[in-house]
Amino acid sequence: MNRCDFSSIMTCLKDHISESNQMSQPEFLYEIFEDFMDSSEGSDFSLDNGLVCRWMTGQAKISPKISSYYAKPKS
Repeated sequence: MNRCDFSSIMTCLKDHISESNQMSQPEFLYEIFEDFMDSSEGSDFSLDNGLVCRWMTGQAKISPKISSYYAKPKS
């Protein structure tokens, strides 16, 4: 049985992106969280390379600021 956490899902997604379209981890997460990054709540948020790496490897949890943005009901 495979784990279903952020790290394993991101690894699966990156594995299915062709090599010609590969991008850095921060660029990849910017694409994933584009709605948040472009919102007023994400305007002062930056994707630190070290933290992004820990998110991608499962060593750290996703920022609560990002989680709460996507957990809110959209109207």
